[in-house]
Amino acid sequence: MKHTKGPWKIVGSEIWAGSRRITIGHGSYDEKDRETRNANARLIASAPDMEVEIEHLKAINDDLLGTCKLAVDYLKNGFPNIAQDRLEKAIAKAEGKEL
Repeated sequence: MKHTKGPWKIVGSEIWAGSRRITIGHGSYDEKDRETRNANARLIASAPDMEVEIEHLKAINDDLLGTCKLAVDYLKNGFPNIAQDRLEKAIAKAEGKEL
C-alpha cells in the first residue's frame, strides 16, 4: 500500500500534504479534547518522517549485522593479523628476502 508522500503539515486540526488534505480531527471542542486532538495530529503528521528514519535504521542494522557475521567468521577461522603480516614483509624486505 502506498501513502501520500510527505512532508505532512498540520493546519488547525487537519493534516495536509501540499495541497491535498490527508485527514481531519473530529471530536468535541472542549480544551482537553483539543489538546488530545492536536497531539494526535502531530503524531499522524510525523508518520512520513518516521518511515524515513525506520528505513535508515534498518539499513544501519543490516550493516551492523553484516559486520557481526564477519567478526564471527574471523573468530571461527582465525583473525588475519594485518599488522603482523606487514611487519613480517618489512623485515623480510630489510633482510633482502621475499615473502
